[in-house]
Amino acid sequence: GLSAGGTPIPILGGARLTGQIDRYDLGFLTMKTDRSSSAPSNTYVVGRVKRNLFRNSFVGGLWTNRDSTIRGDYNRVYGSDAHFEFYNRLEFDSYILRSDTPGKSGRNAARRFQTGWRDEEITASVEYTTVQANFNPEAGFIRRRDNTQYSGDFAWKPLMRNSDVIRNLSFSTSVDYIGGSETGKVETRTQAANIGVQFENNGSLSFGVTETFDRLNQRFVIHRTAPEVSIAPGDYTYRSYGVGGSTGQNRKISASGSFTMGDFWDGRRNTANAGFSWNPNAHFGLDL
Repeated sequence: GLSAGGTPIPILGGARLTGQIDRYDLGFLTMKTDRSSSAPSNTYVVGRVKRNLFRNSFVGGLWTNRDSTIRGDYNRVYGSDAHFEFYNRLEFDSYILRSDTPGKSGRNAARRFQTGWRDEEITASVEYTTVQANFNPEAGFIRRRDNTQYSGDFAWKPLMRNSDVIRNLSFSTSVDYIGGSETGKVETRTQAANIGVQFENNGSLSFGVTETFDRLNQRFVIHRTAPEVSIAPGDYTYRSYGVGGSTGQNRKISASGSFTMGDFWDGRRNTANAGFSWNPNAHFGLDL
């Protein structure tokens, strides 16, 4: 384990049990850490039960627990999740979780709901997620605290049935809106649009534009060693353009690459990626 400051903490031992009983998937993990100069000894427990339904659906429950040797020092997270899929096209995903931590009562939940449609040519989805200010999963992590997010994606991929070269075209767009869970004011907004083509040999080409709005409420340090680089509080809007392509990974020799350029906070950023693969047979491969 690691302490909050990154100091290694010895693990004394643990046990794990996983398996399946009828249509139930079960998982159980417990672990105990040693005491260190910066942290007391802790016992961690994680439990998971999932009931499989129909063909590709399930409902489940999750529980995590941390108890230390100090009285009143604990953290618990518990909740349920579900996934339903109909006709191999329409799907629904959701979860609701709650955490219990001494000193953090109220506004301690996280919720998500997503629904989508996927077929050969049309893909669409919408999602709602909220993480309240006191939701605190100490046996895991969250990317961003105290926020509510709304997302939407749509893609049209018309098949080129009369072409021997092009499999399908692709036109897609997406938007993400993230605001404070209490204030509701926008903190991040991302809008993207892409066009592309997929070839019959699994190769592809694409071009995209992304516009981002970010609101910083405090100074953000991105490079701490001298010379320090930081971004001042304020509102920032920046746009980037990207192009990418691939020859298809099913060939003995394949390559891929992408290039993105544009504004970034109060400056500019260029990013280039390239890859090369050689797979002469099923027993040997080389990636660069």
